[in-house]
Amino acid sequence: RSAGRRPPSLRSSLNMSGGSVSAAPFVRLGEAGKWEIQPEGAQLLQRIEAPIVVVAVAGLYRTGKSFFLNTLAGNTAARAKAGFRVGSTTESCTRGIDVCVPDGDAGQCRRGSLVLLDTEGLASMEQDEAYDAQVFALSLLLSSYFVLNSMGVIDEAAVDRLYLIGELSKHISVSAAAAEGPA
Repeated sequence: RSAGRRPPSLRSSLNMSGGSVSAAPFVRLGEAGKWEIQPEGAQLLQRIEAPIVVVAVAGLYRTGKSFFLNTLAGNTAARAKAGFRVGSTTESCTRGIDVCVPDGDAGQCRRGSLVLLDTEGLASMEQDEAYDAQVFALSLLLSSYFVLNSMGVIDEAAVDRLYLIGELSKHISVSAAAAEGPA
């Protein structure tokens, strides 16, 4: 980036008109305790020919992450069944990380094809903190844009999560620069 130029905001980068959407499981914790790419999600990504822009959303469980991403993809009302699963119970709908590739105009942005990642909610009764941290870090590593979804007032716990994102981002940037070596 040249000095003085700001990167485009997420909203300005996306074309938010409707199109049909496909969603599928992408990454799950396998029986051996290792994260595994799911064939359904891999197939969705293989059909993309353009560069991709990946938007990941993380946050507490049952706070509307899937609904937000479906809305972003233009996948509401009659098309809602093709997007990420949403529900009205306290049971989580997303396991691990799911992927969605909007079709048509909804899947295009200035920098390429839009890919949406929906993460399993943090602090659910079904998982522990170590699992939450792995999902959180993996979604951060896979994304071009990372959204921390929070409902209501931004409390101390939300500030702590934002701090964690900042620290992880710094570590990732330093590690990437060290891996590239001197220019």
